[in-house]
Amino acid sequence: MKKLDISHKQIYFIPVILMIMGVILFGLGLPAQAEYPLPTPSTDEINQIARQIYPPGAAMVPLSECTSSLCDHWRELISEQLLLGQTEDQIIAYFVEQYGEQVLGRPLLNSLNGFIYILPIFTILAAAYIIYRSLYSRKPVMPAAGSVDKGSENIYEKLFEDQIDSYEKHNSKK
Repeated sequence: MKKLDISHKQIYFIPVILMIMGVILFGLGLPAQAEYPLPTPSTDEINQIARQIYPPGAAMVPLSECTSSLCDHWRELISEQLLLGQTEDQIIAYFVEQYGEQVLGRPLLNSLNGFIYILPIFTILAAAYIIYRSLYSRKPVMPAAGSVDKGSENIYEKLFEDQIDSYEKHNSKK
């Protein structure tokens, strides 16, 4: 075997050269990242969407004000989706699809929910109409002129005459 002729100075020189090359390559990569930082959505952009979403178990506290780890994760999801170029409506639709309508804090207006909203209003209006009709459309029942029962008229006349007679008798005794 042939012996390599390498001195001690050359052995120490190789790692030094490798370190210098690493520093140079690493240093050249930094300005490229500093000049072109990755676009990140602002907190305002994230909170604009987060105000419309209510995480489960947060007692009607919007995502923008919630401090739990779940809320932090959801805000990160919003940020990632904004980075992917999704719109506000697409992000909200994603959360509704994944977690249900309760994340909106209010039900969506569809045919069944619309019926549930309209039913109480319709019931109140119908009840008001029935009460109005029953109170104001009745005409008082009055006997027609000349159709008074003679028997009932005689009873009242007789009672009146009896009271006058008893009054006169009482006064005449005094």
